[in-house]
Amino acid sequence: TTGIDFRHSREGMFGRGAYFAERSEYSAQSRYIHANARGEKQMILAKVAAGNIHEMRQSNRSMIKPADGYDSVRGYVLEPNHYAIIVYEVSQSYPAYILTY
Repeated sequence: TTGIDFRHSREGMFGRGAYFAERSEYSAQSRYIHANARGEKQMILAKVAAGNIHEMRQSNRSMIKPADGYDSVRGYVLEPNHYAIIVYEVSQSYPAYILTY
């Protein structure tokens, strides 16, 4: 099985990785959400192997991996209190479900 492949995406606030919002309302914003052919919105619910998480509030767009001793990053992405878990290896995530609403 393969995870979320971020290798063709641009870097985000914490470098090039796969970003997973902790709160669904962040992912439900129009810039992130996908609509199917019937106009229903869709979101992926993923399983993420975060391991030892490095907490960061200051962005660093040049990151390509977490700091030594860490497996992922928990980054502050938007006011108020929106965080994302960022992983830098495709094998650390798995798209488990597609939610349609």
